[in-house]
Amino acid sequence: MKSQLKELIEREARRLAGEDLKVLAARFREVYFTLLAGAQPEFIRWLLLQAPIVLTPPELEGSAAAGRDGYIYVNPAFWCAVVAWHVERCRGDFAEGQAQAVPDLKALIIHEVAHLLLRHPWSAERLVKEVSSASGRDPQKLQYIANLCMDFVVNAGFLAPLIPEAQLLPLEGVWDRASFRRFLTQALGGALPSPISQMFSYPDLEHWGWDDLFRYIVKHLPPEASPG
Repeated sequence: MKSQLKELIEREARRLAGEDLKVLAARFREVYFTLLAGAQPEFIRWLLLQAPIVLTPPELEGSAAAGRDGYIYVNPAFWCAVVAWHVERCRGDFAEGQAQAVPDLKALIIHEVAHLLLRHPWSAERLVKEVSSASGRDPQKLQYIANLCMDFVVNAGFLAPLIPEAQLLPLEGVWDRASFRRFLTQALGGALPSPISQMFSYPDLEHWGWDDLFRYIVKHLPPEASPG
C-alpha cells in the first residue's frame, strides 16, 4: 500500500508535468527567498545559504539528493507534496499549511547541505567500492546501507536537535535509533544479527561517524547473507 506522501508526490508530479521548468525554478526561488527571510536562528539561515540547489524535472518519486558534483538536486513534486501534506493536516487551510511546512522544508535542504559539508557523496563512493571489492557483496545493496548510516548520522546526531519542529520527515526516513533499526532490519531481510542489534544500545551511537557505523554493520553480517 502506498503511503500518503507517495501518493501526494505522484499527484504533484502529474500536476507539474506540463509546466516549464524555468517557470518552476523562478517560483521555487521566490519561495526559497521567503524561507530564508524568516529563517532563525542565524545558523539555520547560514546553512540554507550554503545550498547550491538545482531543480529537477518533476518526478514520481524521490525527494532531494546531494550529488558528487556538489549540487543539491530537489524534486519539485516532493517539495509541493510536503506543503500539500501539511495543508491536508490543516483541513485545507493553505496559508496555515504553508506555515506548518516550513520546518520540514528547512530540514529537507539542511539535511542535504550536511551531507555535502561532511563529504558523504565522495566518501561513500570510495568506501562502498572498497568494501564491495573486498567482500564480494552487491555494491547497490551496500550503498543502501551506507545511505541509512549517513542519514542516521545527519538526522539523529544533528538535524533532529536543530529542527525539532519537523513533522513529516521524521515519519518518512531515518530520524532516530528506532527508525534506523527498522529500515536496517528491512534492508537485511530479517532479524538483525546479535552484534548489530546490540549496537543500538550503545549510548554514543548518534555521534559515530557514518563510516564507522557502516564498517561495523558490514563486519557483522553473516557471510552467506547479502544485505537487501
